[in-house]
Amino acid sequence: MNTVRRSQSIAELIRTEITDNVLLYHAQYTMPDRAEKEKDIIEKTGRESTTNERKGLVVVGTQVLEQSLDIDFDLLITDICPIDLLLQRIGRLHRHDHERPDSLNLPRCCVITDEYENDKTGSRGIYGTWLLKETLDKLPNSVTLPNDISPLVQAVYNSFDDSDEYQNYKNKNDILVGKASAFLLNKPKRKDIHGLLDRSVNDNQAEASVRDGGESVEVLVMKLYSDGTIGFIDGTMLSGELTDDECLHIAEQRLRMPSRFSSKWNIDKTIEEIEKRSRPYITTWQKNYILRGQLVLFLDDNNETELANCKLKYDYKNGLTYKRSDELE
Repeated sequence: MNTVRRSQSIAELIRTEITDNVLLYHAQYTMPDRAEKEKDIIEKTGRESTTNERKGLVVVGTQVLEQSLDIDFDLLITDICPIDLLLQRIGRLHRHDHERPDSLNLPRCCVITDEYENDKTGSRGIYGTWLLKETLDKLPNSVTLPNDISPLVQAVYNSFDDSDEYQNYKNKNDILVGKASAFLLNKPKRKDIHGLLDRSVNDNQAEASVRDGGESVEVLVMKLYSDGTIGFIDGTMLSGELTDDECLHIAEQRLRMPSRFSSKWNIDKTIEEIEKRSRPYITTWQKNYILRGQLVLFLDDNNETELANCKLKYDYKNGLTYKRSDELE
């Protein structure tokens, strides 16, 4: 799935209608939980996974499944996405030599198109309408990897037309190229590379300037009990005096908030609300070099809280979920 919320919804639907044997994986878990999820996926779908471990397992995930995980699926069902990313996803099909169901002896990928066909979808917001349209137009009924990768990618990204969708895509791409050009290495003035990397900006500035997307809000997720004590999501409590080891463990409870909370009309309110609620409890944390300046999202005894007219909840199964006020009524 192309968005975290869509993956959570699909995973819950499968659990309700088909099977409980569902493993959900996306970017909105704390770092320890995400590491544990990744380990679980590799064990159950990787090179060494057994037929018994694989049988009946459904993995639901987002783009993080595209990245560097040596995993192998019998069948792939995916949202439509740009051709290069789609080919990466297809590369997770029949990757290793495993015993497979008779009906899945040939690798098969089913591409869901409703994220392109509907007027308002997260996929259009992420990738743009034109790139999804071109991918659909150029996608053949069968693909041979790796031979078809270069021709298909070139066919999509070298296309152009007179549509408003293409012009929007080109304008956005030109802006990104323009931002990136400011951070290109200078042409060497000498035969050696001494001083070539001397810059007036840091890596974070460069990354922010060329990232394809808006701003993001990252928080440390902790638990604030009704009696005022503070602990981790797993129930472990903090000691009276923070040790460096505890601060490092707190820093690991990081996750990126859903895009709703970092949109340009919501980001200031989100940050202000988080800071206001956490300030009385983290004054001493600001003295520690590991935690200084970090946003802390406190959940209650039930791992829930309210933020920006939404109810948020965290658990290991689903990660961070939210519902708007109008969805709760």
